[in-house]
Amino acid sequence: MNKMVKIGTLCLIVALGLVFVGCEDFTKAELGSVGKVSNVAYTGTTSLKITWDAASGGTSYSIVTQQVGKKTILQVNGATIGQVSGDSGIPDSDKWQATLTLSTAANGLAKDARFKLGVRATSIRNDKNPSIAWIGDEFTAP
Repeated sequence: MNKMVKIGTLCLIVALGLVFVGCEDFTKAELGSVGKVSNVAYTGTTSLKITWDAASGGTSYSIVTQQVGKKTILQVNGATIGQVSGDSGIPDSDKWQATLTLSTAANGLAKDARFKLGVRATSIRNDKNPSIAWIGDEFTAP
């Protein structure tokens, strides 16, 4: 009986040692991100037209806003987003634009609140995090 206990204990110690050695090689998987859009620009004061170049791996775009000094990022509903047509009238898949009004962008923000606008690029792949490219200027809610 004593030999059986010793052999059982020895097997248990070896098994636990293998488990702990195997856990040392565990690596955390991190998700990649969609590339940021580039050349973000806008024209207009109350009626805005935002243009940008497509992001690497981006399949859809949305306009987002964030009030200065706040953490929450909100999606702007009511922006018309589409590809820019080239000289031949055929849309260029690497050039995008959005049109919206300043009051639409500031929807849900307090009057005279300062906020910024950005373009959010997302991918259809679940293993890619979205990215946001912000417009350098700040706006004031009407």
